[in-house]
Amino acid sequence: MAIPGNNFSALVSFKLKQGKDYDKDVVPVMQRFVETTSKEADMFFYGFARSTSDPSVFVCREHYKNADAFLVHLANVGKHLEEMGEFADITMVTFVGSEEDTKNAKLIEATKALPTTFITL
Repeated sequence: MAIPGNNFSALVSFKLKQGKDYDKDVVPVMQRFVETTSKEADMFFYGFARSTSDPSVFVCREHYKNADAFLVHLANVGKHLEEMGEFADITMVTFVGSEEDTKNAKLIEATKALPTTFITL
């Protein structure tokens, strides 16, 4: 599927917590994220990737129609985020989108506790 150029993107970086196992602890949670997200109408792409240089680092790559679609997603995966928090810390969230999306007051409020960067196209 081609992703439209005017979409809203998120890159969420995680670091595995000491003593946690990527395959045993994290992968099952990732599968639940993907299963839940696959039902979202305005999601274009959603997937995880693991660092080859530091296996304790992994990212979630996300593309949506707009910031509002991401907020729907955030509401849908809240329980999975809590569960992932048992195994990994969010080290950075980068949002890329239109000025309207990156200045979305609801998005800014919903993510204010996270280490977040907003990039406007």
